[in-house]
Amino acid sequence: MALLREQHQCSTGEYVFSGYKGIGLAPKSMYMLLRAMGVDTTKVTVHGFRSSFRDWCGDKTDFAREHVEACLAHQVGNGVELAYRRQTALEKRRTIMDAWATYCAGQPSA
Repeated sequence: MALLREQHQCSTGEYVFSGYKGIGLAPKSMYMLLRAMGVDTTKVTVHGFRSSFRDWCGDKTDFAREHVEACLAHQVGNGVELAYRRQTALEKRRTIMDAWATYCAGQPSA
């Protein structure tokens, strides 16, 4: 939360992590960050981070598939389901992302 508060003070637009002129990050922003960090981008990809998260959720947790997919900003369901699903499951997604953060930090999970 401290990071988000600090970032909010620096933000110039509607996004938490805004890019140039307050607009959202450019599509290649994360890729360019990996390159700037000296990461071999022929072996490590931004998509790999998302894939690792999805694999962990599917293999190591019992979180509901639709909530995991929502964390990845994927839409799940047919048109009828989507028409009736109006909420964001924010608290459920928060629980999933907290568990992922704990896992990434190497701490035992509850």
